[in-house]
Parts: sequence; C-alpha cells; structure tokens
Amino acid sequence: MIISNGIDIVDITRIKNTIQKYKYRFINRCFHDGEINKSESRIKSIESYAKRYSAKEACAKALGTGLARGVFWKDIEVFYFFVRCPFSFYSLNFYDWHLI
Repeated sequence: MIISNGIDIVDITRIKNTIQKYKYRFINRCFHDGEINKSESRIKSIESYAKRYSAKEACAKALGTGLARGVFWKDIEVFYFFVRCPFSFYSLNFYDWHLI
C-alpha cells in the first residue's frame, strides 16, 4: 500500500466568482448532494464550498492522478467526523478504474 498526501490552497474569491457566474451548474458538477446541503446550510456557504473544493484538489494530488485519467470531481466526497477532521470517500467508479 502506498500512503501519500496532498495539499492545496484556493482563493475564496475565485470560487465566489465562479458560483456567481455559473450558479448551480458549477456546484452540481463538482459536489455531491450531501456536500451541497451541508454548504448551503452554513452562514458562509461560499467558504464551505471553497474548503471542500480545495480538499478535493488535494485529494486528487495525493492520488497522483490529479483530476484526470478517470478521476472526476464527484468521485471524491468530503465530509467531516466528530473531531472536525476531513475525510474523503471515493466512489465505486474510482475503485473500478483504479483496479484495472
């Protein structure tokens, strides 16, 4: 097993401008329903989307593929446990691709 890490930083203004320009087209393309519901329930929803976006990019870097070669935005879901530690879940599509 190879253990890896990834790190990413995102400009919140960039995410805010993208959401204002493309509305839910961007949100629905990049985030799961649970992520959307959680972000929309926050007072600072833009910041919530930005941190999830950044976590997904960092996760893709850790995988060594980036968001290419069969890994898509919705293949990665970011959620938090009780200790507020981010956790990523990979869809079955990713596992099917990665096992080939």
